[in-house]
Amino acid sequence: MTTVGSRTSLEVEGRDLVESLRGKWSSNGSGGGGMCCCPAHNDTSPSLSVRVGDRSLLFHCFAGCETIDVIRALRRGGQVGRDGLGATNEDRPKKAYTDSGMALRLWDTTHPVAGTLAEAYLEYRAISMRSDQLRFHPRAQLGSKADARFLPALIAAIRDDCGLVAVHRTFLDEKTGWKADIRDPKRLLGRPGTGAVRLQPAGETLGLAEGVETAMSASERLGFPVWAVVGNERFGIVSIPPIVRRLVILPDPDNGGRRAWQLAAQRSRVAKTIELLLPPQAASNGKDDWNAIAMRLRGEKAAAD
Repeated sequence: MTTVGSRTSLEVEGRDLVESLRGKWSSNGSGGGGMCCCPAHNDTSPSLSVRVGDRSLLFHCFAGCETIDVIRALRRGGQVGRDGLGATNEDRPKKAYTDSGMALRLWDTTHPVAGTLAEAYLEYRAISMRSDQLRFHPRAQLGSKADARFLPALIAAIRDDCGLVAVHRTFLDEKTGWKADIRDPKRLLGRPGTGAVRLQPAGETLGLAEGVETAMSASERLGFPVWAVVGNERFGIVSIPPIVRRLVILPDPDNGGRRAWQLAAQRSRVAKTIELLLPPQAASNGKDDWNAIAMRLRGEKAAAD
């Protein structure tokens, strides 16, 4: 249950962990420590203490979370390994902390969507709403330095209760503005943890959908904020603000969506009510997601006009 090593190596690991959770680390003669947002609860003010012990990192949540719950949450987020309070080189996602820094730097160099290929992409997807959590980058890096390419991209901010932790990139064709003709044109950069693409501020009713486009189309149709969790496996992980009383799960109508509902149902304690809402069967034939419906309806309207 511990990471054995020198105080110096533990301090480096502790600093990385705290900074990955949007906290601050201070060094001192005994090895140092820091405060960050606790991943085991909806933490809006840093309450998790991380200190360097004799043989391991030590955790204490001042909001009352049990240490085992903190460790489990850190393990789910990839900050710690399977068998201890710190990830080994094999356990830790490669370049995780570096990638989080790269995500922040990428976001800082983006531009507003208006008048760009990103806006053209949203229009292709029959999405009229706009969010300041979506921005455009004309030359986002794809791949490592050795074989890097640079393509325009729609950049979506992924935030947890403490701030930006990752970005979601949709790489675009330089001429058409549609998805780039590459393998996996949609990619994450950084460590999303409990974060989501928070397209609008949460209200008493909040929806969760898998993808950015699906979330935006669902929000337009339903009239309440919908966040994108960017991955069916993440429905049960995303942090839900205390203001939310009604949580509406909007999974895609497929096997992944059914699994998403099962995961999200485990989160019923975070809201007064939790509901499942699939796309209208009459409009989707039980197959299309919310964005596919919006695109098809726009096509039908254009044909009628």
